[in-house]
Amino acid sequence: IYVTMPTVVVGILGGVTSTTYDAYKLIAEGKMAHTTTPEMGVNAVVKMAKVILGLDNVKFKPDKVRALTKSLFGGPICYLNIGPIKGGYENAPPYIPDYCEMTLDVRNMPGKSNKSVLVDIKEVIAQVANSDPQAKVAVYPEDIDPGLKAAWITPKRHPIVHHLIDAVVEATRAQPKVSFSPGW
Repeated sequence: IYVTMPTVVVGILGGVTSTTYDAYKLIAEGKMAHTTTPEMGVNAVVKMAKVILGLDNVKFKPDKVRALTKSLFGGPICYLNIGPIKGGYENAPPYIPDYCEMTLDVRNMPGKSNKSVLVDIKEVIAQVANSDPQAKVAVYPEDIDPGLKAAWITPKRHPIVHHLIDAVVEATRAQPKVSFSPGW
């Protein structure tokens, strides 16, 4: 990679902020049946698909927005990725799957708490269940390192930022750019 200007990287993300990291396992339960008698079964994969579509359309709102947070984040306050999905029977395709699980990767910015993200996820699941009473989906928080559960902002005026800038200038003889980046 060719870099024309040095950059000071503070935290997990380039720049002056860090997101949280959280993961959730969602499990949909259905009822197995043979493909020739679909009325006897409930397809857990189809029920999970409804939740996935709901999550894909959710607009996370901040719990609180500070002036610095507002100026840094022009994009979403929360990033949600629908990760691995498992369901169905690999060796028995003529059976309607009674189980489906998926993992969500959630990264939220300062101003959006992990608790409120879980509330938002449960709200999507409840909306699906209200429209389809056969949709039985539960959400379970994954065990994540507690050090990754708090989003933070390091102000540009913080001494650590100035020390890093000084170190980059000393090493490269160039003035680095200090900025925010919403990704790796």
